[in-house]
Amino acid sequence: MDPDHEDPRQGRDRDADDEERNEDVHGNRRRRARVAAEGIPLEGLLRLLAGQRVIIERRDGASNNEELVAGLKRTGMLQSDPVIHAMLSVPRGSFVPAAYRDEAWVDSPIRVEEDDFNISAPHMHAQMLESLEVAPGDRVLDVGCGCGFIAAATAVLAGRNGVVVGVDTKPVCVNLSKDNVHQLRGRNSEFATNAAPITFFQHNIFIPSLRLKGNFNKICVGATCPEDRLHLLLPLLEPGGGKLLAPVDNDLRLYTRAADGTVKHKLVSSVRFSDLEVPSDAQIALAVLQAERDAHMTVEVSPPSLEQDMQPESDVKGCGGGFMQMFSCFSSFNGLSQSPGAASDSLAVPETPVARSSKPTLSFSRSLGSTEAPAGDGDELLPPAAVVAAGSAQGADEVSDEDLNLPDSASAGSDGDLHMSDGSSDGSGGSGSKAIWQTGLGSGLGQPDCELQGEGWTLQAHKKVLKGRAAHFRARLSSGMRDAHDCQHKVPEGFSHRTMQSLLHYLYTDNMPVGLEPAAVVQLLHAAAYYGTPRLIELCEARLMTELLSMPGPAAAAEAPHLLCLADELGLTQLRRAAVAFIAQNYNDVQAGDGWVSLDKCQVEAVASHLAAEMMRVRQLLQDLEPPSGAAAIPKRRSWW
Repeated sequence: MDPDHEDPRQGRDRDADDEERNEDVHGNRRRRARVAAEGIPLEGLLRLLAGQRVIIERRDGASNNEELVAGLKRTGMLQSDPVIHAMLSVPRGSFVPAAYRDEAWVDSPIRVEEDDFNISAPHMHAQMLESLEVAPGDRVLDVGCGCGFIAAATAVLAGRNGVVVGVDTKPVCVNLSKDNVHQLRGRNSEFATNAAPITFFQHNIFIPSLRLKGNFNKICVGATCPEDRLHLLLPLLEPGGGKLLAPVDNDLRLYTRAADGTVKHKLVSSVRFSDLEVPSDAQIALAVLQAERDAHMTVEVSPPSLEQDMQPESDVKGCGGGFMQMFSCFSSFNGLSQSPGAASDSLAVPETPVARSSKPTLSFSRSLGSTEAPAGDGDELLPPAAVVAAGSAQGADEVSDEDLNLPDSASAGSDGDLHMSDGSSDGSGGSGSKAIWQTGLGSGLGQPDCELQGEGWTLQAHKKVLKGRAAHFRARLSSGMRDAHDCQHKVPEGFSHRTMQSLLHYLYTDNMPVGLEPAAVVQLLHAAAYYGTPRLIELCEARLMTELLSMPGPAAAAEAPHLLCLADELGLTQLRRAAVAFIAQNYNDVQAGDGWVSLDKCQVEAVASHLAAEMMRVRQLLQDLEPPSGAAAIPKRRSWW
C-alpha cells in the first residue's frame, strides 16, 4: 500500500480511539486535527509533544490534592517551592462546584455549563503561577477570577503584605470566588493568617477604572484577549512596571513593562481559552462618560471633625480670636445682625467658602419638599427639650413641625437611642428624654452657659461647643469685644426653632438629623452657611442631591434648576457642579420644564459648557481606544521560527 495513503476505515477507527483517549480541554485533540489537516510549524509540533506527556501522566489519575500536585511535579509543570506550597495550600476540590467535585483531581479543565464558565486545568494553573513569579508584597490582579483559585493561590504567594483583587463580568463567578475563599479561611488557619487580603467585584476589565488603574505589578488574565485590546490592560500595571500574563489568540504570552514604558513579551505555551467579554468602543466610551457623570453628581463629605474642632484653643485653626479675626470672617457685618436682611459678601469658612444669602428663605421649590427624606445617613432628630417657650407665635419664615411631617412625640427607647419628644418648658428635657446639650459631646460639659434666642423660643448650649464648632461663634466669642461675654445670642428671624435645633444637633453630635424633608434641609443649609459649619454644609448638599436623584424623572427635571439657583445663591461649589451635571444629563426634560426659565444666562452657559466638554471627552476616549503605533506599539506575535 502507498505509504502516503491509508485506508479510510483505518483512519476513522484511529480517530475514534484518539477521541476516547484524549478527550481533554487542553486542546491537544483539536491541535492534532489541525496537524492532520493543515500541518503546523515545527515549534508548534514540539509543544504538542510536550503536552502529550501531561496526558500520559494523568491517565492514572489522582485521588486528592497531594497526589495531583505530585503528578504536576513529575511532569515538570510545577518546579518552584513557593508555587508548590501555594497549590498545596489551595486544594482544587475546595474551589470546584459541588456537582463537579468528582473531576477536581483530574488534570483537565471543567466546564460549568449552567453558569457558562470554565475552570482551567491544574497544569495550566501551575504554568500561570510559575510564569508570573508572584513574590511577597506583590499586588496582583486576577482578571476573569472564575472560581477564585488563581486569586487564592497568588494570595499565598504575595503574603500578608500583598494585595489581591479578582474581577469578573459574571456575578455568579464573583459570588463563587468570595464563598470559596471565605470557606478556605475558615478551614485553613495558615491561609487565614498569612495570605494576602483578597477583594472580588464585578467589572469588565476593558472599562477604565481609577480603582484599578496603575495599582498592580502582576496581572493574570484567565481568558483570551484580542491583540488589538492589549494596550487597554497595560495601564493597569504600576508606573514602575510589572508583568501581565494573558492568552492572546492561541498563545499564552507574558508581557513585561519596564519603568520607562517599553514593553517586551515572550511566548509561554500554546493554549486555548474562552474569550474575554470585549465591549465595543461606543460601549466603553459611554460607560466611562456615565461614571464621570456619576462622580460629578456626587457630593463628597469631609470626615467627622468633632474631636479636632474641640481641641484646646491654642490648637484650633480657623478664625481664631480677636476683632480682626472676627472682621475677616464677617467683613460685611457690624457685629451679629439680628436680621439677615442686610447685604453681605462672602462668609469665609475654612475649606468650604460659601456666600451668605441676603435672606435665609427657601430657594428650592416646595414640590421637592413633598418627597420623603431618605433615612440612614445621620442620627434621629433629638428632642426639643431644651426649648424655653416664651410665647406661641412663630416667625413668618419658620417651618413648623406640621409642615415638616415630623413625629409629635416619643421618648428614649430601651436601647438608649433618642427619639422625638414633646418640648419641655423648663429646659430639662422632661421625664425619659434628654436635651440636646445633654447628649453626645455635651454629656461631659455640665450645665449650659449660654442660650440662643429666637422669636418666642430659646435653646440652651455651651459656649465651648459653639466656639469650637462654628466659625461665626468662634469669631464673636474670641473678639475681645464687650459682647464676647454675652450669654444670650440673638438668632436671625429667618431661622426657625426647628432649624436651630437641627444645627445644635450637628454641633453636639457631628451628625445631621434624619427625617428632615428637603425644605427643612434647605433652611438648615442656610443656617450652616450663616454660622460657618463647612461639614454640615456638605451633609446638606449631599442630602439634597440624594433627594433629587431619587425623584421620578419629570419631577427631578423640574427641580434641578432650582437646586442650581440655590447653589449659586450660597456659593456652593459641589452642589453647583452636581446640579449642572444633572441638568446636562437630562437636558431635554429640563429644558422642556417650567424650571428652565429660572436659570440666568451664566447658568445656561455653564450647562452648555458641560455638554461641550462631554463631547470633547468622548472624542478623546475614542482616540485612546485606538492601538498605539510607532515606538509605543505593543510587540506583535513572533514567528514560530
